Amino acid sequence: MIIRTQAAAAFALLALAGALPAQAADESAYDRCSVIASPERRLACFDEVQKARGHAPAPQAVQAEKRRSFGLGATRLGADEDKAVTVRVAAAGQGHDGRLWIRTEDGAVWDQTDTAVVAQPPKPGGQMRIRRGAIGSYLCDVTRWQSVRCQRRP
Repeated sequence: MIIRTQAAAAFALLALAGALPAQAADESAYDRCSVIASPERRLACFDEVQKARGHAPAPQAVQAEKRRSFGLGATRLGADEDKAVTVRVAAAGQGHDGRLWIRTEDGAVWDQTDTAVVAQPPKPGGQMRIRRGAIGSYLCDVTRWQSVRCQRRP
């Protein structure tokens, strides 16, 4: 019994001794990343450290997060960001000012920002395309033939 306990303790010490240099290397890599001034480059550096440790995010999780945050303006348009998404409409209506509002099945609410008259609002269950416009704006393709400027509620 005592021999088993001593063997287990010795094995644990050897495993810990082997992990300490790797942990120190990870910490120095994180330190190297933390001094980078550019937020984009700093995040890319941290991502590379995580990938090297085997902790890369699942591609499905990345896509789901990009889709969920589309239109919130938290990120700048980059080469890997979506320029448009297709969503399913849960509800649509007009506000007291006559402008259209649309709630998607994922819970996002989009409000019309221009004054165009929408002849036929999208129907619940139908699909709608939302695409990036110029200078941080968005266009909601409410029908195949009509688009309105829109913005997402936070």
